[in-house]
Amino acid sequence: MDTMNISRMSKEDMEYDLNLSLKALRIDYIDIYFYHRDDLSQPVSDLIEVMEYFVKQGKIRYYGCSNWTTERMIEADNYCKEKGYRGFVANQMLFNIASDNMKPFPDETMVTMDKEMMKYHKNSNNLAMPYFGLCSGFFQKLETKGKEAVIDSPYFTEGNIKRGVKIKALEEKYNCTTSQILLGYILNQDFETLPLAGASKIEQLEDFMKTIHINFNKGDFKF
Repeated sequence: MDTMNISRMSKEDMEYDLNLSLKALRIDYIDIYFYHRDDLSQPVSDLIEVMEYFVKQGKIRYYGCSNWTTERMIEADNYCKEKGYRGFVANQMLFNIASDNMKPFPDETMVTMDKEMMKYHKNSNNLAMPYFGLCSGFFQKLETKGKEAVIDSPYFTEGNIKRGVKIKALEEKYNCTTSQILLGYILNQDFETLPLAGASKIEQLEDFMKTIHINFNKGDFKF
């Protein structure tokens, strides 16, 4: 059964899941608790009040959202301002060096960063936390194995093939890795970002961390 679009955002479901998580993790509270999808059938005010209920209980410290539209985040911000709440501290969305050129993603519930959301984050205290920052390994595979290895990827477009050439040039310019270029793109936006990237080896994590020591120029990422 496909459970992708089944909402578990009722107060009862969320309280059950939160308590289960606290028990499984053997902790008293969660630092940031995310709405990982939105339920457009529920008023924003109700969803915020559920999170505030958990804050008052001491079960979470802060809360964020993921895959919410800019319109709904603005509505949430306005409601929280009216009530005197801190509101969302972080927003997770699909955003990377190739997301503006990619084919439609198979999961229609995922929200991609667009110009409207960029403008929002330039004027918001809601931290942008892009996921899929490394483009699911698309450019690494393209560089090492060629087009045939990535032909089925949603990133496989003419625009991104050209972008791969630019990425290779930047690697040579800065003597750095593909991953560092991809993370550098996210870190050199006109708003604060905290890119999400998964590492399976210590060496990969160390590689990611070296990105902050590379003096990229924002002009490097103008395509």
